[in-house]
Amino acid sequence: MNSIKEYIENLDKKNFVMLIVSILILCFIIIYYLNDFFSKKEKFLFKEKIEVVKKIRETRILNNKIIQIKKRHKLLKTKYKNLNNDLTYLLSEIESSNVLTIKKLKFLKILHNYINVGANINASFDINQTKNLNKYNINIKGNFKPDRFLSFAYFIKTIEKPKAIITINDLQVLKNKENIIYDMNISIWSFK
Repeated sequence: MNSIKEYIENLDKKNFVMLIVSILILCFIIIYYLNDFFSKKEKFLFKEKIEVVKKIRETRILNNKIIQIKKRHKLLKTKYKNLNNDLTYLLSEIESSNVLTIKKLKFLKILHNYINVGANINASFDINQTKNLNKYNINIKGNFKPDRFLSFAYFIKTIEKPKAIITINDLQVLKNKENIIYDMNISIWSFK
């Protein structure tokens, strides 16, 4: 350390100024490169921080979506359970209903009543039961004298009277010289 001090003291003014300027230039160069190094490192770290923040945001968004999907799943599961309970209840109601369930004995009673009333208007019956839908299709044909029209009207009322789901699908009534000819298709529906 003493040798450096002696060297500096022995320098003439011109060399001393050159040494100071050289040291200053060297300091500026070191500061410049250090600043550049730290700036690049800082930029790199900043980019990494931005990437980490983006990933954190994406994770939060995905977590929020997962939470929403779980809530929706829970609601749908509850709704499904309620609908399943409703279905079980409705099936038990259908099972016990006189209107919605037509058993063979009930169908025979309805048909017997139709035949009794239809005898007054020369009714003939063609019966067919579907398998996919539990439905009885009946084609009724016949004829009657014009003065028996009230009997025909009563027959139509008799068709609609039973406590069941009955639809008249087609009804054709034609008059010739002596008689009125009719042709109708009805369905008696059952859910079992």
